Amino acid sequence: MKNFVFFIALVLVFAVLNSCSTKTFKSTYRTKPVVADGKLNDWGYAIEDENVDRSGRVKYAIANDRENLYITFRVFDKTTQAKLFLGGMKLVLDTASQKQASTYIEFPLLVKLKPGEKPKWDFKPGERMGIKDLHKQAKETHKEMNISGFYAFANGKQALTDNKSGVSVGFDWDEDDALIYEAIIPFKAFYSTAFKNGKHQLSVGVRVEGIDKNTLPEQNYYAMMNGMGRRKGGSPMANASNLPNPADQPYEIYTEPIKYDLKLQLATR
Repeated sequence: MKNFVFFIALVLVFAVLNSCSTKTFKSTYRTKPVVADGKLNDWGYAIEDENVDRSGRVKYAIANDRENLYITFRVFDKTTQAKLFLGGMKLVLDTASQKQASTYIEFPLLVKLKPGEKPKWDFKPGERMGIKDLHKQAKETHKEMNISGFYAFANGKQALTDNKSGVSVGFDWDEDDALIYEAIIPFKAFYSTAFKNGKHQLSVGVRVEGIDKNTLPEQNYYAMMNGMGRRKGGSPMANASNLPNPADQPYEIYTEPIKYDLKLQLATR
C-alpha cells in the first residue's frame, strides 16, 4: 500500500500566485489502465482530506504505463470549482522542462461572455440544493477541450473522448461534492523529439485564470458555495484551519489566478 499511495496534497494558496515546486514527483507505474470518467475507483485507494487552505483544496495523483500518462485532480473547495468552470484551466505538459506553456490541455474551456453579459446561474443565492443543478449543467455544456502543442494531428478543439488525438478527459463529482478531473495523454501524441534526453522527465503545470468580478453574483453566493454560514449571535464561522472565512474576502478568491508547477519523473516499471 505504501508503495502505491502516491497522493501529495497540493495546497493552492491564492496569496502566493507564482508558487513553484522544485521537488521531483515520481510517477507510479500502472499495470491496468485508467478510464477518464471522473471516478477514482480504478486508482485503487481512498483519498483523505489532510490539508486545508483558506480558499481551496486540490489534490493530485500521477501515474503512467508504457503507452499513457494518467493525471487526476480532486477539487473539494467549491470556490475553486467555480473558478475552473468560469475561468478555465490549462494542464501544461513541458517535455523539455524549459518552463514553456506551449503544450497543454485546456479544460474546462474559458467561459467567454459578451460585454455586459453574466453567467447563467441555475439557482437562487442561498439555495444549497442548487449545487446539484450546477453539476448537471456542467456535464451538459462542457463537452469539448482544446489541446495545443502536441503532434500535428492531435491539436485543436475536440470532444473529451473518442477523438483524433487519443487524449481523453473526464470529470464528475463524488459523494462529497468534490470535483474529480482525470486526463489520459498517450505518449504517441507528443512529438518524436519528446524525452529524447533519456531522462523520462517532464514538467506538469496548472494554470487557472482569475474571473472578472463584474460577472460574479451577489455576496451571499460565496457563503453558500463554501458551505459557510454564521453562528448564533451573528459571529462569522471560522474554517477548519482557523483562517479568515472565504466569504469575508469574496472577490479575491475568485479573481486571483492559480499557477503551480512540478517536475515529474516517469516510472519505468
